[in-house]
Amino acid sequence: MESKNVGALLQLASPKYYEDGGNIDAADDLDYAGLREYLNGKFQDARAIRYEIRYRRVLREDDVIYVDYTYSASYRIPGRKGEEWRRKVEDNRLELVEHQDEYRIVAGM
Repeated sequence: MESKNVGALLQLASPKYYEDGGNIDAADDLDYAGLREYLNGKFQDARAIRYEIRYRRVLREDDVIYVDYTYSASYRIPGRKGEEWRRKVEDNRLELVEHQDEYRIVAGM
């Protein structure tokens, strides 16, 4: 994340990646193609990224592994008055499934 390595981030994602944005509005849903577009587009606007993760729980249900975590993201982006720092702290959940003898993220990236 911090090095903005799009190829490495996409390698972590399953081709079945789908993020519903946590609401009923389909306009902010994101599939694998949308994730790739975001990482190659708007994500590249960040001039610097600092990302910290605190894992809280790992749970397996059937064929899905859930990883609950809290992240703190600080990033510098272009703003109205030049570059500005922003910070976001939130809880999130990764969902992983087996994909060709490894695990890939299907939601939560």
